[in-house]
Amino acid sequence: TYTFTENSLFAVSRHTCILLLLATGRRVHDLTLLSIENGAYEDKGDEVIFWPKFGSKTDNNSYRQSGWLLRKPPEISNKQLDLVFWIKKLILVSSDRRNPRSLQNLLITTRGVAKNASRTVIAGWIRTLFKEAGISASAGSFRSAVSSHNWVNGQHNIDDILRRGNWRSKNTFFKHYFKELKYVPRSNSNDLSTSFSPISRSLNHPLSALPAQGTETSKWPPRAAVSV
Repeated sequence: TYTFTENSLFAVSRHTCILLLLATGRRVHDLTLLSIENGAYEDKGDEVIFWPKFGSKTDNNSYRQSGWLLRKPPEISNKQLDLVFWIKKLILVSSDRRNPRSLQNLLITTRGVAKNASRTVIAGWIRTLFKEAGISASAGSFRSAVSSHNWVNGQHNIDDILRRGNWRSKNTFFKHYFKELKYVPRSNSNDLSTSFSPISRSLNHPLSALPAQGTETSKWPPRAAVSV
């Protein structure tokens, strides 16, 4: 954990990005597709749902990435890890800056001209935190780290990992993203993983499209083969 000013747009934006990436394992670019406009964002109290805009790497005329159901699991007592709280906090602290320009993206720039935050801007926020923590890694490294951790620790089977990360093929995950990690007990598992569930788009949803997801059930590679 780390400390930051809760009413700072920059600090809250950065923290919310970190939590979203840790919970979902999605691409940094996918954060630019989250909107708070009607039909794209649903506030259900202890849960919120985002229906990302078209534009993910896998989106095409017959496939759209899933909706994002985000919640606060009962096992998370630390407010800093309460993803729903920080999403709503971000919407609140950004309102004075976003409203005059009618900006609808969840993430907007924190200085200069107010506009929707690009992937480059978001990655820059994350790099500042890595620098403060003495971590040498790219913003995109969350995707590999989160999914590899969930696989090695047995938190999710390969079908779940593909759905959660929005991969179309298990070969893509294992060939390009999977990293061998030292096994740690489940007590040290990624609690934020339980904050996120991918949900299918209903056919009558205004942003709907075919919700095809990977369904292969292969267990390759076996978790026991991972170095410890």
